[in-house]
Amino acid sequence: MNSDLPDPEAMWCGDGDAQCFATLHRPIEPAIRGVVLCNGLGFDGLLAHRTLRLIAYRLAHAGLAVVRFDYPGVGDSSGGDWQPNRLAAWSAGVGTAVELLRESGGIDDVQIMGFRGGAIPAMMYAQDHAGISGLALWAPVVRGRSFVREMQALAKFRSATRPNQPLMAKQFPDDSLEVVGFEFTAQTVADLLGADLVSLAGSVAVPNILILERADTPVDDDLNAVFRANRSMVTLESFDGYLDFMTDDETNALVPERALDCLVDWHVNAPRPTQAQPNSVFPSRCEPRLELVVTPAQMTRGDPDPGASAIVERPVVFGSQLFGVLSQPHNHTVRTLIVIPNTGSVNRCGPGRLHVDWARRWAALGYAVLRLDLGGAGDSPAADAETENQPYAPQRIAELSAVLREVESWPGIEAIVAIGTCSGAFNILRAAIEGSPIGAAVLINPLIFSLGEDHLANARDRAVLSANRLKVGLTTRSWDDVRIRHGGAIGAGRRVMTLLRQGAFRGYVTMFGARVKRSATRLHLWPAGSAPIVQELRSLHDHGLRVVFAFADDEPGDMYLRAIGGVAFEQLVEQRKIEVVRIAGGDHVFSPPASREQLMFELTDWLAMNHPIQSATALRSTRSAS
Repeated sequence: MNSDLPDPEAMWCGDGDAQCFATLHRPIEPAIRGVVLCNGLGFDGLLAHRTLRLIAYRLAHAGLAVVRFDYPGVGDSSGGDWQPNRLAAWSAGVGTAVELLRESGGIDDVQIMGFRGGAIPAMMYAQDHAGISGLALWAPVVRGRSFVREMQALAKFRSATRPNQPLMAKQFPDDSLEVVGFEFTAQTVADLLGADLVSLAGSVAVPNILILERADTPVDDDLNAVFRANRSMVTLESFDGYLDFMTDDETNALVPERALDCLVDWHVNAPRPTQAQPNSVFPSRCEPRLELVVTPAQMTRGDPDPGASAIVERPVVFGSQLFGVLSQPHNHTVRTLIVIPNTGSVNRCGPGRLHVDWARRWAALGYAVLRLDLGGAGDSPAADAETENQPYAPQRIAELSAVLREVESWPGIEAIVAIGTCSGAFNILRAAIEGSPIGAAVLINPLIFSLGEDHLANARDRAVLSANRLKVGLTTRSWDDVRIRHGGAIGAGRRVMTLLRQGAFRGYVTMFGARVKRSATRLHLWPAGSAPIVQELRSLHDHGLRVVFAFADDEPGDMYLRAIGGVAFEQLVEQRKIEVVRIAGGDHVFSPPASREQLMFELTDWLAMNHPIQSATALRSTRSAS
């Protein structure tokens, strides 16, 4: 699909705490029209990343230049969501992307597309800056207070599905709103509550407007009326399938083809301005560059870690397909490289930006850290269209293995540590079993351990996983969330029947039988056996690879290993041939702040002990003393 286009250009632009990571997509022939894509906010932006990449490619194929970017403090940009004045910073980020587009050469016709909450900073920028010829608002958040209510509801529902959280976050203020690992500070919430596109529209002078609404929500006529009063040419469209597109089950998310066709058609065919549009009257602060320097103070809300140094980040491309970002200590050689593949279909930044946090803090302590998009995720298109959204496909294992073989030859690298969550953990485990050059594998909340002929979890793994999902869904704390997310009691009932068809009952029988067999083995009533996963783990240890499992409470992978692995698995742990770390609370991707902090401490301590660097060792000693 994309082979005839110039390769996308990844860079950072802007200055200070407003340095944005951006990707420029150029068409085959020089363009005079370009589009800046403004992603959604928080969890919305994480889910929509893949679709915005597809939009960018389609627009570039249609002859337009496109800039995708991360807002300041978001994704691969500098800073964090704890910083003040986020709404103003996000609007400034739109301006940085606009300037990058204009300075890319020949662009005199600039349009902006704002998705969901991204419509707010897009409108804020258009209000203060002339020269925008078109503004597309896709499923826009018209009033910030409705968005805040939605985020509060999502936070409440997510909290209900988590295990109890016995730990308290040390750096997360009580007045912040945590939504699936993303933080909205009290100031950000207050600013969003006051944001209103109808009020902004009165002073937005843009000649062409597209409002692409969800078909399952009522149209806000006030916004359309204000734009028309400003003599803008307004196009109203709607699209189906929003909930199929914006689902937290991202591997089953469906691309909203109707919406993409509408957006591309409008951006390509919107009338050209009848007179030249003035450029921004503000001086350019774009300054595109291929490296980002991050100071310790820009990595965390509190005091920097003891011994932390500034780091430098740069984009890395493996072959012509796989994209990653490498974090290294500034002006400091490293011996240990940490590789973090993406989780599920989420991009390299990780759930709630978890991987960025890890990479920057560990690089500041003296490690090199590569956060990597495997095919179909983030900025790595899948070579095979049939596996474009399949994080467990065998191709992902092959891609990770190829990257590991390449980085093994990087100068000065003496050890490779691979750390992954969920599908990332699975791909690391299988790559290690196949002989990839990994010295240590840290596997966080893996759900499955081997594939069947259909390239999905084998029948037993799938049955156990379905049984666990059914158990969690039927608990008192989770039922309301299941009922609401699946369309009431009838929808929740259908969800139960689906899990039963997927083998949940068989999973219960399997787990029960495994526990009985384990008890009988301890009483010498049953011969000790060894499940395939235990044999594989033992073999990895015999070949010198260290394996660490990290589990949050009630994780099915933890229960699976204890039940299916039985006594043989427990012996591996007792003999320290593998390590198991269990962290109180948490959820599958460690989005609760306290469990996330605890996971960071545990992983950092493990790195300091097993791959010592002076600053990391000092950090471990400091934490132990406190």
